[in-house]
Amino acid sequence: PPPSLSLHPSQGVLLGDTVTLCCHLPRMAAWVQLWFNGTLRSDKAKDKEQDTADFSFAVTNLEDAGTYQCRYQVSEPLWTSNQSDPVELVLTGARRRSHGNLVVAVLRGCAAVLVFSLGLYFVLDARSLWTRRDESPGVTPEVPKSVQPPVSVWISVTQIYVCSLGPTAHVTIGNPNLPHGDPK
Repeated sequence: PPPSLSLHPSQGVLLGDTVTLCCHLPRMAAWVQLWFNGTLRSDKAKDKEQDTADFSFAVTNLEDAGTYQCRYQVSEPLWTSNQSDPVELVLTGARRRSHGNLVVAVLRGCAAVLVFSLGLYFVLDARSLWTRRDESPGVTPEVPKSVQPPVSVWISVTQIYVCSLGPTAHVTIGNPNLPHGDPK
């Protein structure tokens, strides 16, 4: 038969408190194991004639809250019991941090940095194309192959200029609000 597990104190546990998980054994055992959220947390050899095994520890962080179970092992013949019914350690007044919200916040931050960086790149690139156009009036500037964004936008206080890169690497610069796209 499986053991049973009890928690003392069973409620009102705060960070810094000491808790004791008592595994009640239906028969004498050689080893007793304490499991936490499905992972072995502690085991101890049983050398006394007792029908319980106590596991005491101080609750030092929020991650100590969770589901505990115990099981036992006998040596003659070698046999391991099923786990006990779970016991839940809940901390009073403590909120568990949601890792899902943290992941979402980090992803949103990364996306914002990426969008800002791309926007800054396109604005600076369009500005450099506009400056080159001003330096050689009447001539369509050539764009180096290393700087060929599909669309760049430069926004001034009074006008919006759109720079688009054509299929043969010609650059067209103009204001879509003016006839024939001639900037003024």
